[in-house]
Order: sequence, then structure tokens, then C-alpha cells
Amino acid sequence: LDTMVETLEKKLYVNTGEGVVVIGIEWPDAQLAYQLVETAHQNFLESRHAQEVSSIAEAISILERHAATVQESIDQAMDEVKRVTPGRTPVKAPVVTSPARRPVASQPSAGTASAAQVKALLDGKRRAIRELEDFRARRISELQAELTQQQQIYADAHPTVVRLKKSIAAMTEDSPQLTELHQEERDLATEYAQVSSTPAETELRLAAAPQVSEARRVLESSSEASAEGYAKNRLRFAMNKYDSLIARLDDARIELDTARAAFKYRYSTIRPAELPKKPIRPKVPVILALGFIAALGLAALAAALADVRSRKVVERWQVERGLGLPVLGELPRT
Repeated sequence: LDTMVETLEKKLYVNTGEGVVVIGIEWPDAQLAYQLVETAHQNFLESRHAQEVSSIAEAISILERHAATVQESIDQAMDEVKRVTPGRTPVKAPVVTSPARRPVASQPSAGTASAAQVKALLDGKRRAIRELEDFRARRISELQAELTQQQQIYADAHPTVVRLKKSIAAMTEDSPQLTELHQEERDLATEYAQVSSTPAETELRLAAAPQVSEARRVLESSSEASAEGYAKNRLRFAMNKYDSLIARLDDARIELDTARAAFKYRYSTIRPAELPKKPIRPKVPVILALGFIAALGLAALAAALADVRSRKVVERWQVERGLGLPVLGELPRT
């Protein structure tokens, strides 16, 4: 496995230009080379999606969990204000919850706070998984629509149709990013089961508009009693924190919608991966030319070596060099 990874690191190349990323590979098998490049392309898109979109989704879950925790502080402060304010009739405001949600304990212990923190991370991972699965579903729908369009023009054996079918088959399998998110989700679910004191999952509980309005009316009343003033200060602090979290939560949701809509325009495939039509190496004309030149050189070298090893005198300069004497005359061979 290590050897294969090393080979891929050497053979797979990624070139970046002005807003363009080029992924390629030099591989001896054409089909496998296409699959490797297509997989690298899909992993690149999903990695960018996980960084730009899924991270915002996780942040939203964490903000929602903190907002629910602050809502508990608001409820406690409201109860204290009603208790110390004489003549005030308690008004029960509705709370936004889902049918299966359970209220959070009014005074969470350290274990409950830890469970709530783990639950926030778990909700974030699940939201990130949903976002990534939605992105993959949209990508598969786009590829299927393109495949239907190309099948109306080309036969099933056409390279474009074959490429689209393989891309769809690759998208149906779990990617490394999705596998990693699922593993993190399982780890967080196991940790939450260990730290949670109740079998039922703690769910979000955010204040409805009437409850927030009542809290604001209580803060606007002008009472200077020490106990009531202290309770109102606690309520005011919780309301300010709650308003800040809600504002950040709204900004995060807007950012998520914007990132989700802009992602398909920010990253588009200019030229998809293609099956190689011919190998780039070996280059036959170059090899033939070099082979011919090398053959000529070897032939000349072999002839020279054979002449030297025969120790025959065939030229005048051989006599002069071998004996160290000048040649006085030459007779023609009869």
C-alpha cells in the first residue's frame, strides 16, 4: 500500500493556473488512469464542498445548541423576576419544539453540559453529512441528465457515454470525505451515549417570539427593588447574549445558503477526464531514429575493434608508428 501511494504521488500531477486546476496522471493502463483522474476530480470537489459548505453547517448546529442553552438561562431569569416582582401574573409563552423533542433540564450538571456539547458536535456532523449527500445527489442528477442527452446522440459504446456511466458509478460509492464524516459521527454518537445521563437525546429548544417579547417588557419596567433589579440584570445579560447568538445564527444561515448557491458556479468542470487515445510513451519515431544512429555507431565501433585486434598492417602509418622508421617505398598488390 505504501509503495502504491508513493507511485501515485509521483505519477499524479496537479497544475494550478489563474482560476484553473488541471489534474492528470501518467499510468501504463488507460482505463485505470481515467478512473484515478475521475476519482481525484470528485474528491477535489467534495473536499472543497466540505470545507466551504459543510463547515458552515456544523457552525449552525453549534450556534443553535448555544442558543438553546442561553434560552434556559432566560427561562430561569424570567422565573426569578416573576417570583420577586409583587402582583405580576405569570404568562406562559409558547416554546418552539419539534414533536419528538424533549425539554432540557433547567439546571444542567457538568455531565449534562458535556453531553450538550458533544450533542452539538454530533448535530453538526450530521448536518455536514446531509449537506455532502445533497451535493452528491445533485451531482448525480446532473450527470444522469447529461447522460440522457448524450445517449440521444451517441451509441452506448461512445467514449462520452462510457465516461458518464463510469462517473455515475463512481459517485454512487462513498467517497473518502463521506466515509470520514460517517466515522466521526459514529465516534461522537458513542461518546454521547457514554456521557449522556438520559436515554433520550437532548434536542434544541429555542424561544418563540411571545416569550422573547415578554422578557423585553419585563426589562423595560422601571422597578428599583434590589432583588428585582438583580433578577432583571441577569435577565438582561441572558437576553443580550441570546440576541447576539440569534444574529450570528441568522448570518450563518445566510452564509450557508449563499455558499450552497455559489458553489456550483465557483467550481465548474471545463474539460472532464477523458480516456487516453494513444500512449504518450514510448514515442516510436524518436526511438527508431535513436536506434538507427546507435546502430551506425556500434557498427563503426565493432569494425574498428576487429581491425585493431587482428594485428594486421594495412596502412603505411602503422609501419611508421610500430617500427619507428620511415617507409622508403611501396609496391602495389598484384
